[in-house]
Amino acid sequence: MLRTALRNVLAHKARLIMTALAVLLGVAFVSGTLVFGDTTANAYRTAAGPSLKGVAVSVQSQQSQEPPGGPDGKPTSTLDTALAHRIRALPGVAGVRPTVNGEATVAGKDGLPVNTDKAWQNLATNYLPGKDSHISLKEGRGPASEGELALDAKTAEKAGYRIGDTVRFAIDGPALAKKLVGTVSTDDPQVNAGGTLTLFDTRTAQKLFLHPGQFHQITVAAEDGTDHRELTDRVRALLPDKGAKATRGEDLAAEQADQIVEHTGALTKALLGFAGIALFIGAFIIANTFTMLIAQRSREIALMRAVGASRRQVVRSVLIEAALL
Repeated sequence: MLRTALRNVLAHKARLIMTALAVLLGVAFVSGTLVFGDTTANAYRTAAGPSLKGVAVSVQSQQSQEPPGGPDGKPTSTLDTALAHRIRALPGVAGVRPTVNGEATVAGKDGLPVNTDKAWQNLATNYLPGKDSHISLKEGRGPASEGELALDAKTAEKAGYRIGDTVRFAIDGPALAKKLVGTVSTDDPQVNAGGTLTLFDTRTAQKLFLHPGQFHQITVAAEDGTDHRELTDRVRALLPDKGAKATRGEDLAAEQADQIVEHTGALTKALLGFAGIALFIGAFIIANTFTMLIAQRSREIALMRAVGASRRQVVRSVLIEAALL
């Protein structure tokens, strides 16, 4: 009966190949989806890692609106220049970088907005020379007055701007114009993924996105040998009761990794849905193939029973074929 089962498998090579192909495609879809999801998550983690390099403590503003909505409609922050100075004076602090974050859509020389399909990646921040290892000057100089700005090199090239040109951009109102004085390079994953980066001097950034003397975030670098957990506790002791949050750099990296896994996990689940459909179809094809197989071999099975094969042996021969597949 074993030899008979093997002969039946080899006698129908086309059926064997098509059934095996259905299995291979279904399994390949599932394994490929899992590999793709994990690779994507790891790539995002790798890209986001450099942005947190050297961050011992991150102090973030939990913004609130002045009722009703603030006199100018802008958010307010409890992080100010005085707080930044007090944090800088703490023992174990090697450096402090207060930042203002916002969004700015740059218009190219042709008048059309740059990167309209990824507007959420049109980043804007303040430029602090020598204090941000993640942003390095490539050409020209950093903005130093209200009428100046700098762009990342890719955006400047894409928009057709050169040093000295007037750049038009918009934040949340009428278009503004400032002189391009420099281009920079950055390891920010959003910018490297196709976003834009616009840099202003600190006062101008505060005027555009917050209020004078206020910041969205204060990044703290620690001296060698400083315990980051203890430093985080010291920073928290200086913060107001509401409106600010201090997070250890390692904890911030873990939170970022969890968010990346959550976002990429949704993509993996969606693809696994299609993979499940492929597996279902493959299983249906195999079941249908064996149903037709038994129907076509009714005379053969009857002959085998007539020469002495038992019912159990006949069933076993079919199961052997299935096991081989």
